[in-house]
Amino acid sequence: MPAVKLMTNLLPDLYAYVKEEARAQKKSMRAIIEEAILVYRKEKKKARIIKDCERLAEDKEYLEEMVETAELGMEYYLQDIDGAYIA
Repeated sequence: MPAVKLMTNLLPDLYAYVKEEARAQKKSMRAIIEEAILVYRKEKKKARIIKDCERLAEDKEYLEEMVETAELGMEYYLQDIDGAYIA
């Protein structure tokens, strides 16, 4: 994917931080900003997953379906290893 040119203004303290990190890590400022965006994207995705899981944890119908599916899966598993049906 070709690079895209991004022109923006940063707050002076953020610019100084990025510049110092780049110097300390011996990387370009672009690399530091890219790493920060990747971390931000990962954290946003993690927060979205947590929020979705919390919502699902409150969905009683969904939880009942998951228990039924797990129990059915266990029955099939036991059939496979024992060759017998367990009710």
